[in-house]
Amino acid sequence: LHQGDEVANLPIKDLGDQAPEYDRPWTESKKPAPLAAGDAPQADVAEALLKLLGGPDLSSRRWVWEQYDTLIQGNSL
Repeated sequence: LHQGDEVANLPIKDLGDQAPEYDRPWTESKKPAPLAAGDAPQADVAEALLKLLGGPDLSSRRWVWEQYDTLIQGNSL
């Protein structure tokens, strides 16, 4: 549905029935040994927080959405 209008109505079988199925070998990863309390390095929590807040991962992505909406003329999903 898009803005109350049905835009597609396809059976799932028709979309993916012909897709290949992969049976890839896998192994369960080994769990690392637990760290002892003295093994972890001491860190400055305030410095780590400032570094996180100053990085791009936690910054606003508003500019991306504004450009995207301009390109597709506000028809975002």
